[in-house]
Amino acid sequence: PEGIDDEESATYSGYVSAGGTDSLKDWRRENVNELIRRTYAAVKQLRPDCLFGVSPRGIWRNSSTDKNGSATSGSQAYDDVYCDALAWINEGCVDYISPQIYWSFENTAAPFRVLCDWWNEQLKGKDISLVVSLAAYYLPESEIEAQKSYLGTLTSYGGFALYSYSSVS
Repeated sequence: PEGIDDEESATYSGYVSAGGTDSLKDWRRENVNELIRRTYAAVKQLRPDCLFGVSPRGIWRNSSTDKNGSATSGSQAYDDVYCDALAWINEGCVDYISPQIYWSFENTAAPFRVLCDWWNEQLKGKDISLVVSLAAYYLPESEIEAQKSYLGTLTSYGGFALYSYSSVS
């Protein structure tokens, strides 16, 4: 979670004392990755037909930080909350990814189309669906309808999710 600076300092110190070499941020990120791996494996062991997915922040990383990032300028899940959704995609430990793309088409920092296209590109050649999380609580219905229409043009499109339930009539 964001804002946690030293909650796991004793555990991390033990990791380093045992010979671990990852930075604190990389160690945190790997712990999140391991949680996703183990959860996926547990779900598939119990119910192979059950779909498992995660809803990360809409921006993995900005292209100004990482050449593989999106042409955006907002909070980066990889750096701010140590979530590496691309690792989950590349390792195949999700059946779908549902990025929280809560911005409009016109948003200058994180345009809806730019992020959808970026996520779609990351899923090329993978058997993982893109189920975009939309901001029904925030954006007008006309924007949500336009977004749903655009999503249908994406090759990895698997659906959409609306946040929040109380905003859907």
